[in-house]
Amino acid sequence: MGWTYSGNPQSSTKDAIRFMVGDTVEASPLLQDEEIYFALGEVSNNIYRAASNVCYNLAAQFTGLAQQESKSVGGLSLSKSYGDRAQRYERLAKDLLLRGRRINPPRVSADPNALGAELVIGEFDPYYAVPNAWPSGSVLGTTTTYGTGYAPDYQGDFTAETGDVITDDDLVQGEIQAVLSEGDAD
Repeated sequence: MGWTYSGNPQSSTKDAIRFMVGDTVEASPLLQDEEIYFALGEVSNNIYRAASNVCYNLAAQFTGLAQQESKSVGGLSLSKSYGDRAQRYERLAKDLLLRGRRINPPRVSADPNALGAELVIGEFDPYYAVPNAWPSGSVLGTTTTYGTGYAPDYQGDFTAETGDVITDDDLVQGEIQAVLSEGDAD
């Protein structure tokens, strides 16, 4: 295992990650080269995601150490605090991830029908889901594992069994029919 840094972050992805993380002083190394290569391999050589993961690992490492060490000899005392370093690396991890997303935003590459709803662009509310009877009898206007279904032109509840929309008028008609049939039975 080794530690190397050329002083030029553009020379290699490893040096770029060392630069972003702040591991550029050979006298106090934080990471070995192999650890950086492992982080790069985990995220398909995306340096910002790899640097973010490395920072999360460093935060976990410093969190695992004693929050504070202090030693006293005679009238001289020395103390170290690792809690602040853990918090700083966690903040840096989040910042690096956001920076990477700004520089190289994620792309949508999933099947749009994979979640069981088709996205429809409406006149006033640009994104709402139209259920297509999969995976269950979802009701518009409720939040599920698959997101929030909201339609500004809501007409009633969707039933997966028949694939129909039951409107409030249908429910009222059903109640009226039930009352009339009770009256006929008397």
